Amino acid sequence: MIKLSAFILTFNEEIHLSRCIQNLKKLTNNIYVIDSFSTDKTAEIAKEESVKILYRKFDNHAEQINWALSKIDSTTEWVLRIDADEILSEELINEIKQNLPILNEKYSGIYIPRRINFQGHLIKYGGVFPSEIIRLFKYGFAFCENRLMDEKFVIKGKCASLKNELIDYNLKSFSWWLRKHNSYSSKEAIEVLDLDFNFLKKNQNKKFKKTNRKKDFYYKFPIFIRAIFYFIYRYFFRFGFLDGFRGFIFHFFQGFLYRLIVDLKYYKVYKIYKRSNKNLSKIIYQNLGIEVENNT
Repeated sequence: MIKLSAFILTFNEEIHLSRCIQNLKKLTNNIYVIDSFSTDKTAEIAKEESVKILYRKFDNHAEQINWALSKIDSTTEWVLRIDADEILSEELINEIKQNLPILNEKYSGIYIPRRINFQGHLIKYGGVFPSEIIRLFKYGFAFCENRLMDEKFVIKGKCASLKNELIDYNLKSFSWWLRKHNSYSSKEAIEVLDLDFNFLKKNQNKKFKKTNRKKDFYYKFPIFIRAIFYFIYRYFFRFGFLDGFRGFIFHFFQGFLYRLIVDLKYYKVYKIYKRSNKNLSKIIYQNLGIEVENNT
């Protein structure tokens, strides 16, 4: 029997945590909650569910994940990383149980399809879902790149893919969803600035192959116009309109408005920096409210 550990990053996740833990217990009882000093009942729920809870002040997802990996029991063979608002489908749980002993012989990481349930509606179209992400990997064979957005695991060895899905099913309000994406847009604007100026401090680990960061194909298109093109592509050419009214709201806000806001924030900081030639990290903090470490 392969020993599998799972860890959940949390901050004020009382609405999701019990559901997530109960779902994970179908796969493993070795569960860690990595909490960022929640002010709701998150810690209380973790204790009631008899899982391990550790505390660390949040700086970014990558640092939190790498810290969590350093705290997991070293006898663990495989690790599953999951968010509190995500659940494993029953089919995925069975697929992991059946295939992990076989995959263990040749692979170090496993891609899992991830799909979003938006306000009670499963997004099926738009060409971006399900997206394959590495969430399951051998202990000691994975390291999370230090990115502000879309943290990515670097795997030492080969990766396989599973076919059944992990579902992102957030139960919080639409207003919360908008605030979250506004926060994400600031972080992504900084990542886009880094494509131009290569100023962000990146973590290094000689045990793992360094991934070459390529400019996203999307960002080669003209600023502002690209958000319109992207929405048209997603909604019409990739049949996003088949997701219905709630699908329209999702694709409009996440596929157009979010991208437009990223460009607006990027453009503002870019223009200020070009005019003043002051410290870019300081300009970012003054305009976006995020402290960043630079590599200069």
